[in-house]
Amino acid sequence: MENLHRAVQERAFGGISVVNAVAAWLGSTMAVNLQVNVNIEVGEGKVEGLLGYVIERLREQYSLPPIRVTVNSPIPQGGGLKSSSAVTVALIKGISRLFDLPLHPPYLSAKFSREAGVSLTGAYDDAFASYRGGISVTDNARMEVLKHYEPPGGIVFLIVPRGGRTTDPKALRAYPSLFRRLFELALQGKVLEAMRLNGVAVAEILGYDTTPIEESLRKGALAAGISGNGPSLFAACKEGEEGPLMDYLSSLGRVLRTEAVPIDG
Repeated sequence: MENLHRAVQERAFGGISVVNAVAAWLGSTMAVNLQVNVNIEVGEGKVEGLLGYVIERLREQYSLPPIRVTVNSPIPQGGGLKSSSAVTVALIKGISRLFDLPLHPPYLSAKFSREAGVSLTGAYDDAFASYRGGISVTDNARMEVLKHYEPPGGIVFLIVPRGGRTTDPKALRAYPSLFRRLFELALQGKVLEAMRLNGVAVAEILGYDTTPIEESLRKGALAAGISGNGPSLFAACKEGEEGPLMDYLSSLGRVLRTEAVPIDG
């Protein structure tokens, strides 16, 4: 095996939950333009956590040399904006290109995340959307994509990024039937309805304050809630109508304005 480069840079995208997969292993995620860049090069370097685990597994399997990694990400860790999937997908893409290996980044991201205990389901929906853009609808237990479609146009997303999750997402597993019904909405393409109901349900079940969600909906949000397992907040609205929402959410913290990423965008 001959490596084609000494260093490569790859990107992947963060996302917002359409349907949380923890309860029923059925999930849906929309990629948004929060871009993660990972630089991968041959060389000695200390890489810890999930990325270190991924590197060691791939080094063992393919007899790779030492790998050094630098991550540039606007997404806080443990915030529900798919940072782990985005960084892992970008890393695996980079290793694949650096050493000309036939790797499948979404599948390996989910597989290694489950093995390392970082994700309860592996978050295949997150990894696939991060890799391909658009909206993924997946069976995370089987790691199968059931549907992959373009996001709705003319919508902007306002995100209050927060990291350092303290809640236990396993509480969601008491409500599998509820999240299966939301998953059916995602399969039908009713993405904003699914996002709205999911965002509120996750907040209530995990004990987050729902006041910001309710206020966002009163101010015209088409969907609002907790993304992933939180604590990051999001609100979706029509492009050009985000003023009142931006003013309100800015009182809660830093706000990121972004758009959905089209398929292979």
